Order: sequence, then structure tokens, then C-alpha cells
Amino acid sequence: MGRTLENKQQIVEELKQLLGEAEMALVLDYKG
Repeated sequence: MGRTLENKQQIVEELKQLLGEAEMALVLDYKG
């Protein structure tokens, strides 16, 4: 089952969002 290009882009965007949130949490934790 191959994914469509649109589907891949959506997954990439979700991963970027998750990474961004995790990064923010780490920064806030660090400055804590």
C-alpha cells in the first residue's frame, strides 16, 4: 500500500508540529 504524496506531506507537517512542541517544552524546561 503506497501512500499518496498528499498523505506524506500531511504526515510530515504533523511530525514538524510535534517536534516544534517538544522543542518548546525542552526550552521551557531548561529555562525553568
